[in-house]
Amino acid sequence: MLFFSALIAVTAGVSATGRVTLTLLISLAVSWMFVPLLHVLIAAGLVASARAPRVGGRRAVALLLMGHAPWSLWVLSAAVVSALCGYPGYQAALLLALAPIALTWRIVHAFCLEVLRTSPHGALLRTLAHQAVTGLIAVVYLEKAVGLLPRIYGWLS
Repeated sequence: MLFFSALIAVTAGVSATGRVTLTLLISLAVSWMFVPLLHVLIAAGLVASARAPRVGGRRAVALLLMGHAPWSLWVLSAAVVSALCGYPGYQAALLLALAPIALTWRIVHAFCLEVLRTSPHGALLRTLAHQAVTGLIAVVYLEKAVGLLPRIYGWLS
């Protein structure tokens, strides 16, 4: 959780100000700690849904969180692009989010098959549920934080 919180703090600082200071890093890390916590809770729910995982619950959650690598790389690259190119660069980086989205589906599905020992059908259902919960939380947060729906209406008009 500390790594994810620090990653978010560094990237938010870089994309917003182009630099990172210790006070900014601490403030952002504390402010965004809820994101890694949500990831842990969602992962724990997924692990709890299995009958006989190959490893213990804590290790299984840790393994699933390691699957965050594609998103970690995307967050870092989006922060650098937005710091160097401004808002137009960040819009382009949003399109690149399709890669970690696809990779996350594959990682969660493989995790369900290999670590949780689910059937292919069970792995598919768990992957769908995991991604639906994660996506719903992200959409609700974005709606509350930045008024997502009016922005979508603006893009479509």
